[in-house]
Amino acid sequence: MQEPPKRKRLPHMLPAWVDRSDPLFVTICCKQRGLNSLAYPNVFQTIHQTLRIYEEAGKLKLFSLTVMPDHIHMIARWNHAIGLGQTIKSFKGIIAKRHDIDWQQGFFDHRIRSSGELRAKTAYLRANPIRAGFVKIEADWPFACLCDDNG
Repeated sequence: MQEPPKRKRLPHMLPAWVDRSDPLFVTICCKQRGLNSLAYPNVFQTIHQTLRIYEEAGKLKLFSLTVMPDHIHMIARWNHAIGLGQTIKSFKGIIAKRHDIDWQQGFFDHRIRSSGELRAKTAYLRANPIRAGFVKIEADWPFACLCDDNG
């Protein structure tokens, strides 16, 4: 039996020419997809509080956060001097330790290049629970926050 192709690992380093103040859309997934590991009040509270502590420490500036049952979407401006990869790794470690979450290796990030793209990604993030059929209106999903809509 032939082994399936392996996923190519992409670097999370920014080229020198990239505007480091651009926010990033980041997705972090649980290893076990399709299982509710994250959409609980106590887990959401830990995720949100940890990101706020990171914000106070100057690691990021959180704009939007949506926690789904098996993944997290967030939009934030990151402190690249600390390192995006290191920040995500430590964040995942805290949540894993406190709530026994088994994460997929790595994460997905997409640089947001304009205010129009920021609005589109924010709308996508906020509508995720609606598309998944969990709620009819975004305000009814308790595991999300629009932290800073000014970008």
